[in-house]
Amino acid sequence: MYTLIVATSDATIGKLNLEEAKMTLGTALLKAKTVGVRSFRDKVSQFIHAHKMLVVTDHGNPTSVLMPYDDVLELVDVLEELQDKETLATVAEARKSIKRGSKGVLASDILKKK
Repeated sequence: MYTLIVATSDATIGKLNLEEAKMTLGTALLKAKTVGVRSFRDKVSQFIHAHKMLVVTDHGNPTSVLMPYDDVLELVDVLEELQDKETLATVAEARKSIKRGSKGVLASDILKKK
């Protein structure tokens, strides 16, 4: 069984479809720094304050993941949205519209604080 440990950070996963989320998370795991369990134990505070994904290994085998708290919240948000049929239908229609030539609006533009 794998353990997920979370720490505070800025969200970086963003709103993705399930395949994109899997690819992004998978890529992040592959690129994540790895550290042995003993080193993790000795420097846990340092790793938490780094606000980066970290794979903890035991004898070279991945056993746990340290992941920034906001990233986990964002991931849960994406997974919940993927359960909502109305949201999925809206996203699908928007993608079709953009493919037909409509100009899309970046989510970051909508979410910018004024």
